[in-house]
Amino acid sequence: MVILLIIFNLNALFYEKGIKFDGEVDSIWKVCDSIIVDKMFYPFYDSTSTYKTTVKSIYDENNLYFLIKINYKEEKPRKELSGKNDKITLYIDPLLSKVNAYYFAAYLDGKREDGIVTQDGRNFDDSWDSVW
Repeated sequence: MVILLIIFNLNALFYEKGIKFDGEVDSIWKVCDSIIVDKMFYPFYDSTSTYKTTVKSIYDENNLYFLIKINYKEEKPRKELSGKNDKITLYIDPLLSKVNAYYFAAYLDGKREDGIVTQDGRNFDDSWDSVW
């Protein structure tokens, strides 16, 4: 299963210290705005999400951070040699155009993808290579 997150109205919290990536969830995340994602778009478009997913965001002077919590219940996330791994995809529309966006995907096996979506979702260009 692939979980896609489309974030339109998530207010990121400014935190000048930035976030440390040490495996621990910093206490600052407790005061952040969050959204509950209840839709998924694969394998069935606009279907009810299988797992409750919470998304939060923080930014500092140079970076934008996301905390994504997925409640898998008793199941384990899927990570298979066939490449059918669970992944998270974030679409960011900095101009609020609702027709163009940058996308960032992260897989459980560590693979990352990014690109630009244009023409109201008709064109996906993965040749754009961001640094992240």
